[in-house]
Amino acid sequence: MNNSSLFSPERPPRRQPKQKRGKERVRKILLAAAEIFTEVGYSAATTQQIADRANTAIGSIYQFFPDKLAIFHALEEEHHKKIQTISQSMVDADIHRPLADLIGELIESYWNFFADPISRCVIFQHLQPHVPGLFVICEGENETLLENQSRSMLADFYQRRNPSLSRDKSELLSEVAHHTYRSLFFAAFKSNNPEHRQALLAELKDLLYSYLDPYIGDRFIKADR
Repeated sequence: MNNSSLFSPERPPRRQPKQKRGKERVRKILLAAAEIFTEVGYSAATTQQIADRANTAIGSIYQFFPDKLAIFHALEEEHHKKIQTISQSMVDADIHRPLADLIGELIESYWNFFADPISRCVIFQHLQPHVPGLFVICEGENETLLENQSRSMLADFYQRRNPSLSRDKSELLSEVAHHTYRSLFFAAFKSNNPEHRQALLAELKDLLYSYLDPYIGDRFIKADR
């Protein structure tokens, strides 16, 4: 899917910096915005606060972003690109790897990804009361389409691990695994207790392994070696 197609014609994509200095400035602005949005919430945040945190003039922000909403949309786009990268890494993974390792590495990758200031900001805002127009990619039909694509990629991987699985069963496994992961991952994300958070992630790994092992466990790929 072309990311640019997800943006409204009335709100064209932000001006892209071409020079290294401009790219570094935009990166500083995005990181500062992510911190401010997470600290005070999108609605209460101002472009002046973002400029102050980025240690830049507010005019520098308007060189690249027409308003606060455009900044958030840029953060959302960065978040989406990172999700695609992690999903692709799962598809490209060696199907002969032990299932426990695959699940563990995938969850760790997502957790490290959610610890990133930009992704943490986007998820934090997603869990807050709805702000009309705030999300372009991670909401409504676009979000449903992206989730369906992700589940389809996982179903493909399951069938590579165990070719005897029907497509319907593979897609059902993918859907259940997706909702299980999403529910416990968000619970861990919202927890302020590090020990409780790690306990939830450990349970998530065990749940996914126990659920998927009968269908794509290590015994299904040993014969391929």
